[in-house]
Amino acid sequence: MDEMEMVRRVKLMVDRLVAGRVDELPFCSAITGWQINKFYAKRAEKKLVHKKLKQHFWGEDAVEHGKYAVQVIDKISCMVYGNFRVIGRNHRSGVYGYPYEISVIMKNGMAERIILHGDRDEPVFCVVKSDEDHLYMLRESEILYIESNHNYLIWHCRDMEVRGRGTLKSLEEGLPRHFFRMQRGYIVNVNHIKSLKERELVIDNGDILPIPARTYNEVKRRIAELCPQRMTQSE
Repeated sequence: MDEMEMVRRVKLMVDRLVAGRVDELPFCSAITGWQINKFYAKRAEKKLVHKKLKQHFWGEDAVEHGKYAVQVIDKISCMVYGNFRVIGRNHRSGVYGYPYEISVIMKNGMAERIILHGDRDEPVFCVVKSDEDHLYMLRESEILYIESNHNYLIWHCRDMEVRGRGTLKSLEEGLPRHFFRMQRGYIVNVNHIKSLKERELVIDNGDILPIPARTYNEVKRRIAELCPQRMTQSE
């Protein structure tokens, strides 16, 4: 069985899951096991699996598939992995949706283990393709600031940095109000500003961003306007 067919089968599984049709899940063996974040279950525990999935997929969501790939394990086994997002059908305006990653271990074309990671706590803010051709689904709250470096953007997040092609100019118009362009080289999430001090902006992870003297008063005004409770000043 070729890789395209394996991916087609996993995408069909995802479509059924998001539609809430767990009982009609195709291409599953009699011993299919589940991992949904930190929840584990066997196929025999179908009621538990159904209950857990209902916390994620409400039956009225649209699914949009991302990138999928196949890793061959041996002559009869492989792992298909990829990402997808779900978006409420009535809430599609400019929101990237809720991110999920799925890995399915398949033997002779049948799923033996399904591993699903993701949540509905916060929609995806943007999808960034890195230099290594990986896709990162970033949420608003984890983005501290975005730095421009020639024709690249560096997304500074809570636990990582992602480098990909792009310009700050191409981002500006589509950003929420609490993201603002502090200077030529940075867009900052005001919710992560710790302080403004001596023409330097301190981010709550400890990073310090310089503010040009000519724009200092405007930056200070914008921060006070957008998020005054987050800023402490000592000048």
